[in-house]
Amino acid sequence: MGASRARWGLLKRKKDGVTCTAVQYFSRSYPLDSSAVWRLVGCGSSTAAVLRACRQSDKKAFTELLLRMAMPIYTVLGPIAPSELGTTSMHEHLLIDGRVWFEPAREPLPEPPTVSIENLGFVHWNLVSLEGNLVIDDVDLAVHELKYLATIPNAGLVDLTNIGLGRRISDLAAISQRSGVHVMSGCGFYVHDSHPDFVEQWSVDQLAELLISELRDGVENSGIKAALIGEIGTSSPVTQREKKVLAAAGAAAVETQASVSIHLEPRGAEALAVLDILLGQGVSPDRVIMGHLDEHLDKGYHNEVAQSGVAMAFDTFGSDFYFSGLFKDPTDLERIDHLMPLLGEGHAEQLVLACDVWTKANLKSYGGFGYDHLHRRILPLLRDEYGVADEIITQMMVENPRRLLNRP
Repeated sequence: MGASRARWGLLKRKKDGVTCTAVQYFSRSYPLDSSAVWRLVGCGSSTAAVLRACRQSDKKAFTELLLRMAMPIYTVLGPIAPSELGTTSMHEHLLIDGRVWFEPAREPLPEPPTVSIENLGFVHWNLVSLEGNLVIDDVDLAVHELKYLATIPNAGLVDLTNIGLGRRISDLAAISQRSGVHVMSGCGFYVHDSHPDFVEQWSVDQLAELLISELRDGVENSGIKAALIGEIGTSSPVTQREKKVLAAAGAAAVETQASVSIHLEPRGAEALAVLDILLGQGVSPDRVIMGHLDEHLDKGYHNEVAQSGVAMAFDTFGSDFYFSGLFKDPTDLERIDHLMPLLGEGHAEQLVLACDVWTKANLKSYGGFGYDHLHRRILPLLRDEYGVADEIITQMMVENPRRLLNRP
């Protein structure tokens, strides 16, 4: 379904019936992006409110009205107003099966081959070589791990476990209910090797319809709507099947106005190539989140990505692991060293942060930094030692997530 049909669908679904005339008035009278105008139509505004907006003579007043009438954010427990969502980590995994990344170790496995204090050296050097480390499947453990985050009012996280990573959407709802933490879920397909067989057979349109259904009707007949599309997995180079998935994600994003969160391969520099595919489907750059940019530390590359207008995720804080000596995560101080120039150049409105907890070794219970690492260490460090103003931290942790997660 094309973008224009989607927009008419929004009009038809509105109980109060905002008229096409009013929308055309917005488009002619205000120098705003057309998608912003249609967002106003889709946000549930009354006719009276829209007509009052038509009479506003100044762009600032109109924009403030638009923000006040923002669309909901879909959590796994149902929709909330953006104002109800506080500080938010934009890329995490509460439950995940990441064994698609398993690679044999270059040394003998420990006995027993489990994640334990005595085996942490092995795990930190061979992160993906112990299968049990790549699976987080305990609801009680997830609730326990969220204890500190739950003390922060209205705290939230985005769980990007999707098709190919062992998604368990109903369990996410239970974790959110028990912990008190807002959880937003993604939808889509991960990297090439994790794709179910049908991805090869289905067309772009068929894949897009599945994503649209998960955003509008709910995931796996649960009634729980995904908040965004992602994480959409890409390799370096991007495979043909991944390109098909990207095209489907782009089509679904245009139809639903959902954001798209991208998993970038850290050892590549594919962000702009990936963006080209999404742009080809009509996606606005400011609805795209390029993930793992803090795993590829190249200031020139970061600047090019920033100039494209996408959201940039520094989303692996707390990971400092080796991959059998062949690849190593950056340190958090190295991440900050590349974050600060982007802030200095005025890109705060494009930046989001996270820890991408995805292995047992990331969890507090197994010696890791946990889901609260940003709040306990990184944000205070940015504020106290690097002089990052509170309003900039709020922009990255609150305002940007709200903007990227709300949709009709």
